[in-house]
Parts: sequence; C-alpha cells; structure tokens
Amino acid sequence: MKWPIFPTALPGEIVVLKPLAREHLEELFEAARPAEIWQWWPFNPAVDEERFEQWLTDALAAAETGTALHFVTLDAITGRAIGSTSYCTPRPDHGGLEIGWTWLTPSAWRTGANAEAKLLQLTHAFERLGCHRVEFHTDERNERSRRALMALPAHFEGVLRDWKVLPTGRWRSSAVFSILDREWPTTQDNLTRRLTHALKRRDMHSAPRPHEAVRVSRNSVADRSVPPVS
Repeated sequence: MKWPIFPTALPGEIVVLKPLAREHLEELFEAARPAEIWQWWPFNPAVDEERFEQWLTDALAAAETGTALHFVTLDAITGRAIGSTSYCTPRPDHGGLEIGWTWLTPSAWRTGANAEAKLLQLTHAFERLGCHRVEFHTDERNERSRRALMALPAHFEGVLRDWKVLPTGRWRSSAVFSILDREWPTTQDNLTRRLTHALKRRDMHSAPRPHEAVRVSRNSVADRSVPPVS
C-alpha cells in the first residue's frame, strides 16, 4: 500500500474531492454552520470561526505529518464547498486505511453526494493506493451513518464498547465497518448503480418543464422582435 500519498483531486459528476487548503476556510465554514451536522461528532468544530480555523489548521498539519489526508468536498456544478472527508489511521505495512471525519452540509444530504464521494475514495484506495482493507468507525447510536455504511455495502464487524471518552464526559462506543479488496467489486457495482440513479434524479429536477420551456422560447422571440431603445 502506498502511503504517504501525493495529494490529488478526485473528480466526479456530483462532487469533486480536492485536498483541503487554507483557501477553503471561509466557504467551508459557511457550509459547516448547521448544528445538525455535528450531532454525533465528538465536538462541533464550527461553533465559531476561530474554532473552525483551528480544525482546518489541525487537518493541514495531519497532512504534513502523513497521519491523514483531508479533502474538501465541492459541488461539481457550482464549485461551492459542501463538506469534507478524509483518509486517516493509515497502516501501510498491513494495507489498512480508514475513511472518516466525513460531513456534508444538510442541503447535500440525499443527493448522491455521499455515495459518489465514497465511490471516489474507495476507488482511489483500492485501485491506486493498493489497500487490502478500508474501514469506517461511527458512533454506535448514529443510526443514519450506520444505515449509510450498510448500504455501500460495508461489512459490520461489531461494536468497540466505550472506545473513547468525549469532551462531554460521555463514553462513546464505536460501530466498526469494513470493506476488503476482494469485496470491493460488489461495493463498486452497487455505488455505481446508485450514482446513475442520483444523476437521473438530478437531471429530472433541473430540466425545465414543457410549459416553462415554451414560455422562455416565446419571450426570447418577442425580445428579438423589439428593437432596442436608444
């Protein structure tokens, strides 16, 4: 397995993953403002701009030391920042890597953004980095995240009870999921199908309705028939 890795962009049709940089701070902070994003995180890095800047600084430092590589998640059409994700906990001698610290602004939920981001990261991990195993950890009580991981599909391995203590003093138990290289083709096929459906939904919602297209066409013709006023 190759690690550390050269930071590279992972382009898709719904999202583009780019290595996190200082220039993403302001736009990413706006995407991170909704409190519901952080319900199951150990902390809320977007409680204020100073705290968020420290989170970004720590993420960039992790890339420098080779302990993680954070990405900014961009909307592929608008180029706006909508979230972040990372490769972390590398075990290059054993071909292991974790995908974690993933979040999306709520407007990007249920759009196919998360599915494509996972497809991009997993493809890169298995086919470029040569991973044998990719794993995911989530709070045992985070049902939405657990359903999303099962839907990849990733294999549920069990729960690490009282895995770590949070700043609030609560003990967090972590649900662990994984995908092995021999399982990757099945997950890849499923994510590709889901992405195809998501793109069809997006195209249907973005296409103008027939009566709207006619109205625009008539207005365009009318505009062209009226000479400009000088």
